Amino acid sequence: MKVFQKSKCHILKSGIVAIILLFGITTITIADDTTTVSIDPSSQTVSPGGTFNVNVSCVPNQPVKAFEFKLSFDPSLLQVNSVTEGNIFNGYNTFASTGTIDNTAGTIVDVYSLIVGSGNVTNNGTLVTINLTALDSTGTSTLDLYDTGVTDEAGYLSISVNDGSITVQGTGDPDPPGGGGSSGGGGTGYYPPPGGDGNTTGQNNSPETPIKPSGPTFVEMGVEYVYSSSTYDIDGDQIRYKFDWGDGTYSDWSEYVASNTSVSMSHYWNSISTFEIHAIAQDENGTNSSWS
Repeated sequence: MKVFQKSKCHILKSGIVAIILLFGITTITIADDTTTVSIDPSSQTVSPGGTFNVNVSCVPNQPVKAFEFKLSFDPSLLQVNSVTEGNIFNGYNTFASTGTIDNTAGTIVDVYSLIVGSGNVTNNGTLVTINLTALDSTGTSTLDLYDTGVTDEAGYLSISVNDGSITVQGTGDPDPPGGGGSSGGGGTGYYPPPGGDGNTTGQNNSPETPIKPSGPTFVEMGVEYVYSSSTYDIDGDQIRYKFDWGDGTYSDWSEYVASNTSVSMSHYWNSISTFEIHAIAQDENGTNSSWS
């Protein structure tokens, strides 16, 4: 969902625009000359013990000759099995490294590839494919790209980097967003089922996925804006919230509040881009919801 509003004249004249995406839109569009590097798919839900792939994809807006990046993940939830070269440089000889995997630290470092000799690419493609296994835990791990660079023949290009997330859910966890359950609602709150708090197993349940954060969707750089979200905990536990601001930074955890109580936090952005804001909830027993 994109919402635009008029900005101040000096903002329009300088071409400084930042658009905040409040929903799970996977394609982020910024200035025409900016190349995008993204986790693809941007989010997915897997079962404990499941093995799956994610791609690091590139949408060039200028000729691309080389790339490099590092990636971090939650090693208590995920294990990386392998990294393989993608298809973006198919047909060229390359000097490449699929990096070093550290499943204790939760990192993949020193991933790079360079076309040897003349040549570049302008078509969309995958930089690498990462094979992972979900561990026997429940929660959400972000897949954070950092120290990311893309070059042409002359030097580094302007890029936008979009991180991703993996949610590990067992059979007793809430439905994933969009799955037909009570989570993932488009702007509505969460309410207990009739006849009680719904906890018939005696086990702790994770909070429902928070509703998409509400707040301005067209903002100025350096100006602080407020965003809100809420969710429901089926056990009636108190809940606290954390916001992912989409620029590689996160809020602190909020104070604990009663179930179905809205929490607001503020943030400002210092770069020209389009960002996705997500919220996650944690109950007083330390169990996380999925990211909104």
